Parts: sequence; structure tokens; C-alpha cells
Amino acid sequence: MRKIYLLIVIVVTPLWITGAFREIRDQFAVREDGEVVQGKIVMAEWVQSRPDYVKCEVTYPAGNQKVKHRFKLNLDTVGPYVAPSGQITQPEIQVLRSKSRPTAAELVVEPTDSPWGSIAVATFGFVVFMGAMGWLYFRDGRKASGDSRLST
Repeated sequence: MRKIYLLIVIVVTPLWITGAFREIRDQFAVREDGEVVQGKIVMAEWVQSRPDYVKCEVTYPAGNQKVKHRFKLNLDTVGPYVAPSGQITQPEIQVLRSKSRPTAAELVVEPTDSPWGSIAVATFGFVVFMGAMGWLYFRDGRKASGDSRLST
């Protein structure tokens, strides 16, 4: 079982770091060199498990092409744009996108939190994950060696 925990750590750690780094890099890019462009809501659907959220697909210009991006919006924010039936009532919406990374974007009506908050959350989650994996790894080592302190 110890090999499985070690394998999980070896596989998950780079994925976690890469994903968190990409997310934080995008947030910094939007704040650093962001520009407001006019976007268009092309699809909206209510999240079944959370009735106060709507998933929207927004297209916006980036140079000579159109980029599609999915956003999950709060019901209060999306009210003027999407009807309760899911019908798009006002398709035009402002998007803050990065000039250097056109796929990094956020909506002007609902900006994301500070990148420092994301760094704190990612770090806390990573520390908890590594602590749990370390505890499981060493617990299995003690069980295998017959440690008398483990009387379960």
C-alpha cells in the first residue's frame, strides 16, 4: 500500500502545481495587462446542483479570432443577462481579458478574487494533501513492521 501512496504523490504533485500555477498566472496576467472588450453570451444553463449558479459560455475577440470561455456566474450577477428559464435576454457582456494571454479572462460584472487568495488556498490544500499522504505512508510502514503503538 505504501507504493500506491507514493505513486499518488508522484502523479498528483506535478499536476497540482501545474494547474495552480496556470490559474494564478492567468489571474496576474488579467490584472497586469487586462483590457475590456465586448463579449457575447452564446450559451447559458442553470447548474442543477446549485440553483443559484449559471454556467455561461462567452465569446470575445482576441486579435483576429474569437475565443470561447466558460464562466460560472452567481444568480444576482447574471439576472440582467439570463432569464430564469435559461433564455439569454441581453447577450452583450463586458469581458476583461489579458493582452498577452487572450484565453485568460474574467467578466467585468463579476471579477475574480485576488491572486494572493488563490495562492493561499492552493498552498493550504497542498500542505493538507501532502500531510495526509505522509501520514498514510508512514502509518502503513509502522503496520508492516509490527509497531506496538498501533493497536487498532
